[in-house]
Amino acid sequence: MPNQVTSMKAIATVLMSGALLAFSAQVTSQPMRAKPEDVCAGLSSIKSIPLNEAWPIDDENYKTLKEKRKQTTPCLIDRITDGTSMKDPRSEPTKVDGFVAGDLAFFLLSDFNVVSFEGVLPQEVRSELPSKGVIAYFDWVHKPGNREKLQAAAKEWVRIHPIK
Repeated sequence: MPNQVTSMKAIATVLMSGALLAFSAQVTSQPMRAKPEDVCAGLSSIKSIPLNEAWPIDDENYKTLKEKRKQTTPCLIDRITDGTSMKDPRSEPTKVDGFVAGDLAFFLLSDFNVVSFEGVLPQEVRSELPSKGVIAYFDWVHKPGNREKLQAAAKEWVRIHPIK
């Protein structure tokens, strides 16, 4: 009987250790619960964004924004009017001078399927997309007042098309 009690204690110890280890791993693997605004603060530090879904995601700030897209949508929409200059992180061949954080905020909203890139642009820009590509967007958005129009259109899009 003493050997059976000892064996039961050993099994209980192993089970408790395993449960504690599993709980510990779960707690330490959980990201800190940062406010969405804090996550958006890293927007201008994004160095690269993948060209498509098949590309690996190397940028931790991008990864966090994408994982928390539902929570960060309001702050990304707010950042559309952010004129802070930054290096263009897109992997696409069409790089532009004068890239700002607001451009990245809009591209991320589109990339994360929160808004439709073409759907929130005015008809005048959509009609130029086939011939000018993304340059049509940049030509339009850099004119005074157009970032605010884009921001309002993005807010309206999200109101009509809630994030799933």
